[in-house]
Amino acid sequence: MANSDNYPSKLIVFSMSFLFLISCTQKKSSLIIPEDEYIKIAAELQLSRAFLQVTKDTVAFMTLNDALFDKYGYRASQFDSSHAIYEIDYDAQLKRYQRVREYIRFLEEGPLKMVSPILTPGADSAYKSRRSLSE
Repeated sequence: MANSDNYPSKLIVFSMSFLFLISCTQKKSSLIIPEDEYIKIAAELQLSRAFLQVTKDTVAFMTLNDALFDKYGYRASQFDSSHAIYEIDYDAQLKRYQRVREYIRFLEEGPLKMVSPILTPGADSAYKSRRSLSE
């Protein structure tokens, strides 16, 4: 009889544990930046780093990075976590880097013309339409 008395409490503990595991799994996936946004952020970060190398203006560099993450609605720590996760699959990451290069090329050829992508609204939609035509 002692075992049947513990059944409801064991069921509650099991149910709570199951719900906890499900919620942890959902949070983990929300921490990873979706691949398309990750690629754009990586490209724009690279342009920001190039800006820093040319100007040596760390204040402007930090401002650009803050604006970049605000633009996409993420924090730098989320990008770093996503980057670490995406790098686990080396071959897929090489393909992502190719897409980063393509996006940088697109920005340099088209909407940017020496202007930061952060300051160029509409660049993303033009890139998407151009990319969909080439696929």
